[in-house]
Amino acid sequence: MALIRPIQERSGWQRCVLCSFGDEGVSVHLCRYQKRNRSLIWGRRFFFWDMGEREFLSNTRIRLFFRMLYFPFSYRVVATVSRKYCRSSFCTITAPRSHPREYITEQELTSVLSHNLTSVLEKRKREFSHQQGHDDSQSLLVGSRIVHVSVDGRELLQGGLDMKEKRGKIIRIGLFQSFLSRSLFSSFRLSLPRRALWWGIGEDGFSEALSILERGLYEKPNKRSEKFILVTLSSRKSDIFFYSGDSLEFFDTFRFGWRTLYDSLHHELGIDLHSFLPILRSVYEGEASKIVSKHIHTLVEKELARFLNGITSFTKTVSPGEIYIDAGPLSFIFSKHQKLSRWVVKEEDFWFGGVGSNKKVTFSLLSDFVSYAPLRETTPIDHTARKLVRWLIPQSIIFE
Repeated sequence: MALIRPIQERSGWQRCVLCSFGDEGVSVHLCRYQKRNRSLIWGRRFFFWDMGEREFLSNTRIRLFFRMLYFPFSYRVVATVSRKYCRSSFCTITAPRSHPREYITEQELTSVLSHNLTSVLEKRKREFSHQQGHDDSQSLLVGSRIVHVSVDGRELLQGGLDMKEKRGKIIRIGLFQSFLSRSLFSSFRLSLPRRALWWGIGEDGFSEALSILERGLYEKPNKRSEKFILVTLSSRKSDIFFYSGDSLEFFDTFRFGWRTLYDSLHHELGIDLHSFLPILRSVYEGEASKIVSKHIHTLVEKELARFLNGITSFTKTVSPGEIYIDAGPLSFIFSKHQKLSRWVVKEEDFWFGGVGSNKKVTFSLLSDFVSYAPLRETTPIDHTARKLVRWLIPQSIIFE
């Protein structure tokens, strides 16, 4: 390995693996990332059916796959884990300044972090431990980074920490954190070879909401406090993430997924799973007969009306300023719906940190990589936050 490392460093390309755990199995995407020009090249995709987080350690096939992958070179792993074992969130530390007329300094930001970071992380850790039903020592902090720093609404962190002639009354520091079950992380470590270096772990679906939030913080500062909800469709359910103006986290879920629509068409017309999406595309692109199109449109509209009612009930509770929907494989249907089309996510809704998007991968996949992997240039306040976590949070792992 000592001989191989200089070869990897000269090339400038980092081999990466993105593991996404879902309802039906785990999806493994291969890619290469070059930090110098922020280039990301996606490679092959593998899918292991009926493979959950707990089966990683006991499954011989998956262990052999990762041991042969990229041999003999090292690679980095980013994983999105189900809410059952992982919880990600964003919160804001707010502190009034004692001397608002003076220019803000790095020492002042460090002081704010030192007085508030531990209490915020410990609170989130207790909430996660209570949800898991185990002791605090069984919860690991596996992700923590500063998302934004502002004074009176003026951003300081975009493109590096810029405090030149900045002053104001209120300091706000946005903090992202992820907690994972210790036993699950131990299983991951035992399942992968030593060449596999962990680069980031987060909750499934949360990265999209965080990417939308970062877009608003950096490019729409006048809307940084505007509430929004993000609805993400999976195979069997829809998850809702809610940003309240100060915090972002999972809010609720309801039973509607792309398989809900498939079950309806399968029951009425006998359409099988493999021809489900091709038939729908032919209908919505005007390639099917009028009789077939009318019947399928009626069935689809009936199911989407149920979905719309579910969204409406949530919006009455939280009154969001914006609504975003990631419909996954059904995006081409939602984008043509009379009421739902205005809420379907687009590329300009996300912040990818200068990493170019690719039509071959979904917004969700790219958000997972950008949000959970430590791609951004570190600033002095990032170094301070990492030191505080290492010193004050004993059950923590910092990926670099």
